[in-house]
Amino acid sequence: QKGYKRTVKRRTRFLDDDEIAKLIHFDLTVKDWPETPTHGVTDQGMNFTMLLLYSGLRKSEGLRMRWQDINLTKKHLVVHDTKNKTDHYIPLSRLITGTLTRQKAYLERLGKEASPWVFPAVRGEGHMTEPKSQLKKITEATGIKFAFHDLRRTFATHAEANGVTFELIRRALNHKSRSVTEGYIITQIDTLRPVFDAVAD
Repeated sequence: QKGYKRTVKRRTRFLDDDEIAKLIHFDLTVKDWPETPTHGVTDQGMNFTMLLLYSGLRKSEGLRMRWQDINLTKKHLVVHDTKNKTDHYIPLSRLITGTLTRQKAYLERLGKEASPWVFPAVRGEGHMTEPKSQLKKITEATGIKFAFHDLRRTFATHAEANGVTFELIRRALNHKSRSVTEGYIITQIDTLRPVFDAVAD
């Protein structure tokens, strides 16, 4: 119909405390028990999911992450080629560090420790491209229905619940500012570190 404009309802889904507890319990306990799990969830699929939850990264940013962009000594990682066309620095909370350490150990068990990608593809030299099948298996195994972008929304919601200001949350998520002068302000990693530590807590 001419002149008709469809209104899309803004999604507001995020995981509450009980759902997060259930997801972490599955990740750390249920996933590997019994010794021959039938749910089909891989360590990489779970590590990718938990990284998005703990960091607020976009799915595409997590998929393209390289080991060379992670500095465990200075406790931060950098995301290149973001939606805003800027480099985005993220402090490593204890949960992000733990997840990355588990992913590295997983790749070593597979003999893929030489891959430059944090989440390499099953076949070929590239990175994992579409973890949709893993997400489906995770939601079926846990009974928690969510999309990857819901994890980003969960990160922001729990940061706010822990008293983090809207401005810091916006910077932590690398949302584009409407302020022209914002482009001249460099956010130091240590300024954002409390955001990620609050979410971890």
